[in-house]
Amino acid sequence: MKKGMLAVFGITLLFGIGNSIFAQSAVSLDEAIRSGANEITDRLPQGTNVVVLNFQSPSQRLSDHVLDGMMMELLRSGKITVVDRANLDLIQQEMRFQLSGDVSDESAQSIGRILGAQSIVSGRIEDIGANYRVIFRTIVVETAALQVLSSVNVRKDSQIVALMGEESSASRNINSFGYGAMNIAFGLGSYLQGDITGGIMITSIYAVSIGLIIWEVAGLKYEDTLAGVPGTIGLGLAGANLVFGFIKPFLYAKNPRLTFIADGIDLRLVSDDRRDNTWQLTYTYRF
Repeated sequence: MKKGMLAVFGITLLFGIGNSIFAQSAVSLDEAIRSGANEITDRLPQGTNVVVLNFQSPSQRLSDHVLDGMMMELLRSGKITVVDRANLDLIQQEMRFQLSGDVSDESAQSIGRILGAQSIVSGRIEDIGANYRVIFRTIVVETAALQVLSSVNVRKDSQIVALMGEESSASRNINSFGYGAMNIAFGLGSYLQGDITGGIMITSIYAVSIGLIIWEVAGLKYEDTLAGVPGTIGLGLAGANLVFGFIKPFLYAKNPRLTFIADGIDLRLVSDDRRDNTWQLTYTYRF
């Protein structure tokens, strides 16, 4: 009996130690950036001219944080020469690539040559369930040969959640409930949330409903053939619109603020993830 209890205790202890080690294997995002930078400075020759090019992620804010952090860590080492971010921004505007998107090795090499870099640092983040995995890779500009490859597991802590622009499900539901209640006021919740199309739809339906009710009350008499019809339709539309306005924020996903598509022109007014309360106007013309 005692041996059995000892065996159970031993197995439990081993699982506890294993879980503890597994939990400690994931680090914070800033620690992952520092680890990746240290591996790069350890592997590259002294004085290598490096451009920190892009970090593929779902959020521009997250990508900017990682790129700025990587540049700071490489500069702090005193061993690597890092291309100025301002020069990279100019090239980004000319070549129209996204710092948070994927960049092919061929494009990366072209950018590296323009900036006079010898090596290019890029990275990406992957969701692996309990944690994220951050991967950094460094290639030679001239040959695209792989110089450094590092992979670090990152905890899903409050910092990375904030940089991802994510909300907890409870917080999202509370916010959605508030916006849904505000939609009673002619779609105000949708306008405040940035869902302009939904707000216009709710406002329009309310306006039609009120028009029908006014027609019923002020424009028709009891003996008229249509008596009761406009009012019933108006109240029905208002009720359905009330329900729609309340549930709309729960279905909301960061859609473009305003979209207009006609004759091959795709015009979009979208919020800028990198700055609060700012919009960007983008367009695409298809021949």
